[in-house]
Amino acid sequence: MKQLFLNKINYKSQLFGLFVCVALFACKTQKPIKSETEKIQSTTTEVKLIGILEEELYFPPPCEDVYHAIVYKYKVKQVIEGNYKNDYILIKQPCPELKGEDFFVSKREYVIYANTNKRDNIKWQTYNYYMSSELPKYWAISITKNTD
Repeated sequence: MKQLFLNKINYKSQLFGLFVCVALFACKTQKPIKSETEKIQSTTTEVKLIGILEEELYFPPPCEDVYHAIVYKYKVKQVIEGNYKNDYILIKQPCPELKGEDFFVSKREYVIYANTNKRDNIKWQTYNYYMSSELPKYWAISITKNTD
């Protein structure tokens, strides 16, 4: 009986030793953990550009019921800041009705400041009529009518 007890102890200590070795190896090969702010900053791409709205889209119900964003497609006329190479860009506009009824008009020029990460904790319902497009999607930070 004593031998059986010692075998169980020996087996458990071997398992524990194996676990410790695996854990130490895993910790040694892991990269340092970045804070959430560092992750966002390292993966965010920001652009400022002049774009021409391709088409008007109808608004869903107001944001007071559900927070929503509509994806608009713009033809890139000029990149002011950032590094953007495509001819078109998709911009997610949160609560577009807050800009006013006649703000988004097709073929109108806009100055768009956008980035690839939305920095709030709101769960957005996104209406995207360009799902099949492989263009990158940006979140609107600010959009104004181009007056130049």
